Amino acid sequence: MDIKSDQQDLVNYPKGSILAFYIGQTPNTDGRTIEEMWSWNYQKLEDTHNYIQ
Repeated sequence: MDIKSDQQDLVNYPKGSILAFYIGQTPNTDGRTIEEMWSWNYQKLEDTHNYIQ
């Protein structure tokens, strides 16, 4: 059982809200998912300047 999926199904935050982004329900305004950003290596993080650190 995937707990993360179960938790997402329990609450539907408004599309585009920061909470929906944090739990993976919606991408940010640049179209990136939080999972994608978590996978970035150090150099990608250093080269990308339009996200909150």
